Amino acid sequence: CIEYVLPLVDCAVATADILNSRLDRMANDPSTSALRRDKFEQQEALRRAGLAAASQCLAADADDAGRFWQEAFPVAGSCGDGNGERQVVVKPRDASGGDGIWLCGSEAAVRSAFAREHGRPNVEGGANRELVVMEAFHGEEWVVNSVSLHGVHKFTDVW
Repeated sequence: CIEYVLPLVDCAVATADILNSRLDRMANDPSTSALRRDKFEQQEALRRAGLAAASQCLAADADDAGRFWQEAFPVAGSCGDGNGERQVVVKPRDASGGDGIWLCGSEAAVRSAFAREHGRPNVEGGANRELVVMEAFHGEEWVVNSVSLHGVHKFTDVW
């Protein structure tokens, strides 16, 4: 008897959700799998919940990515000041472990990052067909992983 199917890598999240559902096990709703994997959808879920979220766009081509930079920094010559004031992040929507993440301080850097990542296979086995371009946040970064069941939340690691 299979008690639960656990995804041990990020790319297995959706499959584990579907298998647990079909085995009639308590599991995450398969229709919400993207919220645990898709970097763009995670920010949109925050926004729908009324929480602060990064401004962002989903770019299918370099012009989309460049347009986001232009809209974020409309002042002529806004090309970064070296202090992290004007930067965006370009990243695959479904990679993990820092794969394909670029911190860009100019429109040219955004376009270059897009060109380097678009269409490239990522560490999760997917192809980078669309990239997320989002405002960069500066400060200390923490990774907090948790698991929840029956309203009880357990933290597995913090680093």
